[in-house]
Amino acid sequence: MTSINKITMKLVRRAIEEADRLDIGVSRLPCGATVLDMGVEHNGGWEAGRLFSEITMGGLGTATFGRFLLGDVYLPSIDVYVDRPLIATFGSQIAGWQLSSGAFSIIGSGPARSQARIKTDSYVHHIDYQDHSDEVVLCLQMDSLPTDELALEVARACGVAPENVYLPVASNTSVVTSAQVSARSVEQTIHRLQEEGFPLDAILWAWGTAPVAPVADDKLKTMGRINDALLYGGVSDFWVRTTDEICESTVKRVVSEASRLYGQTFADIFVQHNRDFYQIDHDIHAPARVHIHNTTTGRSFAAGRVRYDLLEETFLK
Repeated sequence: MTSINKITMKLVRRAIEEADRLDIGVSRLPCGATVLDMGVEHNGGWEAGRLFSEITMGGLGTATFGRFLLGDVYLPSIDVYVDRPLIATFGSQIAGWQLSSGAFSIIGSGPARSQARIKTDSYVHHIDYQDHSDEVVLCLQMDSLPTDELALEVARACGVAPENVYLPVASNTSVVTSAQVSARSVEQTIHRLQEEGFPLDAILWAWGTAPVAPVADDKLKTMGRINDALLYGGVSDFWVRTTDEICESTVKRVVSEASRLYGQTFADIFVQHNRDFYQIDHDIHAPARVHIHNTTTGRSFAAGRVRYDLLEETFLK
């Protein structure tokens, strides 16, 4: 498998070359690492959000925008098509590299995870893939630009020179973050499939869609909305080769409806769990609806539903 950091650097270089058009900032830290401000001090926008989404997937997924009708309001949606879903998600997109703690902790995603493979990033160890690249990319969701200390931590863990570290970053209340979180419909499903014992080597391809939540200056409200976009609006489709029995028994367990926390807005869930993501049951981090298509038999299985009522409550009020 080609280095996903090398694949992703093509997207990063495009973003740097088109920084003015994308309304993003590019700067160097004292250690030499490059920061791509895609939604902290710069506004970013739709194309920046689409690129950020593809960067988080290690360049192994394609993101496109569509429309989502909620009541009488049209919202944007984002679709992702993934050809190598295990590496794109476990090896890149899942936010598994914790860089700080607290209510809005900094958790890194992106292809640098497959190079560092730190012990505490459990998801990356579900696959055998190990990247080797002179340049690495780690995506950050945080409300300030990263520090030298953070960049040096990434460089040490990945075994690269600091000047070869690239850090795309967007704030929790930016449209870029709203887009790239909604682009996690496949990722949100695949980690649940693993947790429910689905054979990961049976997964061939996947695609997913979710509405892009409206953002606001209120950090808690926006964080709640962007998670609700997946829990109550996300849909994913997986093409697999396994038995119908495995598909049928698994699909109903990997949707948000299977969680005891289902039916509450994510902001309420977050507050109830001391504003700590790590205290929240993993099973709520699932999409609203999942389809599994078995290419062995041609049968399809589905579970869950899009909750338009809850999305109207959280998005439009």
